[in-house]
Amino acid sequence: SGAASGSAGDRGLGTFTECPSYDVSSGSAAPVPAPEPGPSLAALDAALAQGAFARWPRPRKVELAMPGLVILREFVPEAAQVVIAQAAAALGAGEGGFPAADAEGCSMRCRTMHLGQSWNPRLRDFEPRRSHLDNAPAPALPPALQRLARECAALAAAGDAACAGVRDPASMAADVCECSFFEAGRGGTAPHQSTCEAPSALRDGAPLVTVSVGATAELEVFDGDPKAAGARPRLFRLASGDVLVMGGPARQLFHGIRRVLPRTGPRSLPLNGGRLSVCMRDQR
Repeated sequence: SGAASGSAGDRGLGTFTECPSYDVSSGSAAPVPAPEPGPSLAALDAALAQGAFARWPRPRKVELAMPGLVILREFVPEAAQVVIAQAAAALGAGEGGFPAADAEGCSMRCRTMHLGQSWNPRLRDFEPRRSHLDNAPAPALPPALQRLARECAALAAAGDAACAGVRDPASMAADVCECSFFEAGRGGTAPHQSTCEAPSALRDGAPLVTVSVGATAELEVFDGDPKAAGARPRLFRLASGDVLVMGGPARQLFHGIRRVLPRTGPRSLPLNGGRLSVCMRDQR
């Protein structure tokens, strides 16, 4: 891929990489022009409107998997999954969306788009534009997803108060959203800690709220250092519509996606058989 000269403002990084966006619905570089996200975002706002959650069935099971780690089984209805996937696909195919390749032009096992603020792995900081790649602005974070995060955090805290940390789940800002797309059969992430946020958020144990949409993923969670001798993970399967809440004592546990199981998601989703992870958290 080529490079374009530019200014990263006060970052002083200077050069940006041309980076086409990726269309998760087709599994290829996004068409030009990219799909218009407006209708998809309107549908998302309607589906996740204030009060809509009261009409949803309760989770099939509130699984207290580990202290501070709760899984709301089958909470997000399939109709809502469809509009979440449609909105993510439209945003992901546009400017600042899912990158078709990494900064070195290599193919990726997991593509990530940030809404609200972009994460810069080189500077280890959030910023309005992803200056480490193409300087594209982060797409706006739909308020509907923030409402969903607060609802899920409150439901999980009702089952295990520890997962909210010391914060009121109803006041969760959810001002950063990380959308990750995994291709079926090949996507995965190494065990890692989610520690990008400000020290205050980590100290308070402010929860991560992750909505799974699409193919089933196998999550591994370590209660300690995964590189330690004899370390063994706890394994959990996350199906489409499940919501994972990690906070309090579980907030900084090492975790990763071991594999994504092909042909396991609803056929109604425009994800080409893959998995979408929508992870919301407080930046501060």
